[in-house]
Amino acid sequence: AVVSTQSTGEDEEEDKSDNEEIKPVKVDAKCRYFLHTLPPILVIHLKRFALDNRGHLQKDRRHINYPLDLNLDRFVLTGGGNRYRLFGVVDHSGSLHRGHYIAYVRKRDVRLDENLRNRSAPISAQIKLLGQINAEAVQDPGSNAAKWYCCNDERISEVNVKKVLSADAYLLF
Repeated sequence: AVVSTQSTGEDEEEDKSDNEEIKPVKVDAKCRYFLHTLPPILVIHLKRFALDNRGHLQKDRRHINYPLDLNLDRFVLTGGGNRYRLFGVVDHSGSLHRGHYIAYVRKRDVRLDENLRNRSAPISAQIKLLGQINAEAVQDPGSNAAKWYCCNDERISEVNVKKVLSADAYLLF
């Protein structure tokens, strides 16, 4: 609720006395935030700690659902095309003070590497290529671009997307 002042509706030109009170009135209100532009790569850091009833920090172990594709068009003033495709998840197992990190990564398309080697290519062309590769991965989930890998120290293994989406995510890329 937002506190607002209420007009009495009487003649506004009358002088108000110094001892007259303005009465606050509660009204229902919504606050909305919009973004002007978004970065080419979005990193989301999830808050995974909370204060317990004694005031000590504890790890928040609740599972957070997150999508493979994120459309932020409704939050951006500059129009459409504000879509992101998940390509990395960092998972932390253990306590707040110690533990182990595991990364899940989506296989990178070799066309990106070739495009980045060409230093004269404008960033807009690289971003356009990334969008094209992401669109292809959505249309063909069995393609190489849709394969996921678990990176656990020196062990790297292919995993299915359900394993990625069930991770206790700490960072999303």
